[in-house]
Amino acid sequence: MRIEEYHQKKIDTTELFLKFREQFEHVYFYQIDGQEYFYRPLTRAEYREIGTHESTISDFEREDLLVSTCLLYPEQIDFEHSPAGLIPQLANLIIECSYLNKRGPARSITVL
Repeated sequence: MRIEEYHQKKIDTTELFLKFREQFEHVYFYQIDGQEYFYRPLTRAEYREIGTHESTISDFEREDLLVSTCLLYPEQIDFEHSPAGLIPQLANLIIECSYLNKRGPARSITVL
């Protein structure tokens, strides 16, 4: 499914967030061009697994792997036809919320 098709669907972000919070402790939200993205941090085991491929995959493949592992919504993303900077941006957000950079986590959605 192409990204443009997701723009046509209206979602209840609160309901979606609550659904994801049942499964994951930390859920993050990012919106660009009217499209909502929910993602979660990389686990230690996932980080270790991706690290085992460090010397055999390209940076592009690593970004794709990060996003396909941690992106919760939309469930499918067209990596080949998405805007050029979208996947790197999402990968950077995932790295940030996983405490794999110097700044620490991004904005986490918390239930009050």
